[in-house]
Amino acid sequence: MIARRSFLKSAALLSTGLATLPLTRLAAQTTPQSKPNVVVILLDDTGYECFETLGQSEFRTPNITKFTKEAVTFPQCDAAPLSTPSRVKLMTGQHNFKNYERFAYLNPKYKTFGNLMRDSGYKTGVFGKWQMSMAHETREKLKNGSPQDFGFETYTLHAYFPGNTRDEIKEQGRRANRFYDPILFDNEGEVPNLKDQYGSKIVNDRALEFIDQNKDKPFFLYYPMMLAHWPFVTTPFTDKDGIEPDWLAPKDANARQNFKDMVYYADHLIGNIFKKLKEHNLYDNTLVIITSDNGTYPGVSFNYNSNTFYGGKSYPQFSGSRVPLIAKFGSKTLKPQVNNSLIDLADVLPTIADAANLTIPQEYQSNGQSFLPQVQNKTGNPKPYILCYYPSINIRAERRCIYVRNHDFKLYSDGRLYAESDREELNPIFPHDDTPVSSKARKQLAKALNDSYAKYPKLAEKRDEIIQEFKDKKFGLVIGSSFLEDREYYTQAKLDITNFIKSNGEYSFKIQQFKGNGDLYISDVKLLADGKEISKDFHLAKSLQKQGSSYIFRQKHHNTIFSLKVTNYNPNKTYTIAARIEQPQGKQAIAHFRLLD
Repeated sequence: MIARRSFLKSAALLSTGLATLPLTRLAAQTTPQSKPNVVVILLDDTGYECFETLGQSEFRTPNITKFTKEAVTFPQCDAAPLSTPSRVKLMTGQHNFKNYERFAYLNPKYKTFGNLMRDSGYKTGVFGKWQMSMAHETREKLKNGSPQDFGFETYTLHAYFPGNTRDEIKEQGRRANRFYDPILFDNEGEVPNLKDQYGSKIVNDRALEFIDQNKDKPFFLYYPMMLAHWPFVTTPFTDKDGIEPDWLAPKDANARQNFKDMVYYADHLIGNIFKKLKEHNLYDNTLVIITSDNGTYPGVSFNYNSNTFYGGKSYPQFSGSRVPLIAKFGSKTLKPQVNNSLIDLADVLPTIADAANLTIPQEYQSNGQSFLPQVQNKTGNPKPYILCYYPSINIRAERRCIYVRNHDFKLYSDGRLYAESDREELNPIFPHDDTPVSSKARKQLAKALNDSYAKYPKLAEKRDEIIQEFKDKKFGLVIGSSFLEDREYYTQAKLDITNFIKSNGEYSFKIQQFKGNGDLYISDVKLLADGKEISKDFHLAKSLQKQGSSYIFRQKHHNTIFSLKVTNYNPNKTYTIAARIEQPQGKQAIAHFRLLD
């Protein structure tokens, strides 16, 4: 239970904050009787393919499926392909080029939908995964914000560590568990006595308590769920068959089933929210939005509409950036329907402000556009394209990009054009291959991109940074696609690595493969991964072996860093990596073979 003194303290802070609000802000408020409640539910790493209502047969989501029968489903919603950028965009209503600074961090100088709703008289609470205040490595340079700084009076959170608690937990040898034996923090500090408990159930119980305690006041509940993020472990609903729950569950057959069970349990917890709203007769006066932060973890794949659908988290393709979004505004949503308006997570803040009849203060600098009219079965004013700056992080830096898309085509800032039907982006459309339709789309999207550069100078700065960054990169083999405009496109390539291995007899490289079958031909070397030789029995495809090759390594849809170690170095010999990418049915595949010298 949430301690009473926390609510008294929060209430005092709220009254103090309201007393100092500008008159223009207060004028934007509605009367208490007319204010609707707002619930925003954000699933974690649960992609488009995980919902029964969107064509999936492997997953069970009965509560969400029932919800879609009385709500509006938006299948054209984009997130950033990674957690923190999406959460920053969702909470602030701004594009990532404006306020994203680093992973797991939001600068407290930025206002969120929590601030907007609290300052307008709403009771505010956040329960689940935070990941907005974890800049502990650079504490001297970056100021961490608390949930209260971002407008949330009440909270119970995973991935939130006030003060130096994250360092203390690390020193104590404990892990920041999110599921079994979780480490959670609320207004009182670390939540005690959580041994053998399940984190997602605890935060769901806290969210239900929040509704109970505020049933007579307008409230804003932000519920960023911990499910169904890796590690893929059992849930309280899983038939364990003697398998003990382990927060570091092995990536085996159980992990895949566990993921499906996690999605099912997430649906159950969402059902609890619906039941609680109906118990207090609040359902017909509540805006409920359900969405996700990005695509599914790339280590899993499932059948989707009779095809294999690979998890695409961290990739800007459809499987990484397209997310489900389903919304209902109580009795004001008159009938269920599918609406194909182009929207992204930045549109959520202006939509909830619209529902609460609030004017967004200028300081918020919102880039979003309300889709509330569509939720109310009205036409609205849908935007003609989606703009996305994806900052990416660390080892995924090469996926950093800018794109604009409409319903039919997607244009990257480096000039690559894809049909939206090409969900894995395996077939770039070159200008000399343009049809009248693709040529028209290219011109329209290029204008949209150029207009965006003119409107947002910071976006133009990010474009220039990306260009400079990739000019400095060394790509050894580029097959199928490249960030560099002057690259040719190949289905096979060969790289001389002799000079790289002369000094120490070892050379490292990375295969960054999006899809297709990758065959790597190597002679007179040992192929190592994580310092261990790859098993020939497992990876050698004899039917494809080329004369003189020691290995043929085949992989699908993965990123792997390898080392080549010469067994008997001969200074008179030329050493090469040869690679070929094949895509079923003769389609072009995409892979980057990147030098790591």
